[in-house]
Amino acid sequence: MSRETAQLDELIEITRDGELLYSHAAEAVSDRTLAGIFLQMAEAKRRLVEALSLALAERHEQPPRGGTLIGSLQRLYADARARLADDDGNIYVEQLADVEERLLQAFEEARHEAPAEWQGVLDREMPNVRACHARMLELKGSN
Repeated sequence: MSRETAQLDELIEITRDGELLYSHAAEAVSDRTLAGIFLQMAEAKRRLVEALSLALAERHEQPPRGGTLIGSLQRLYADARARLADDDGNIYVEQLADVEERLLQAFEEARHEAPAEWQGVLDREMPNVRACHARMLELKGSN
């Protein structure tokens, strides 16, 4: 596996971390409005995973099927904190904002180092990555 392929694999795994945590949080929170936002964000992450996976498939590479260890630990940590909190939504918003920050940083690094053949998909998806990041920062700031 090349360095470029490993980098795209990492983006897929981090994005999948977000998708899984958003989906989980949507089921776990008591605030139905927040749950709806989380479901929309999970869908955005699913679409991003698909776009990145197609870029890998064009190189005849298999995309990773799961997320990262960090993502799994974040879900466990968020659940534990949410059980102890009066406002479970705030806990998930904080954790999801961290996931968005991690993805944005990884995406920006990948855009600077990716081969030309992947620049198109990365450039095309970057506005969505930034929009999701901004939305979570907005939610985090309002809580």
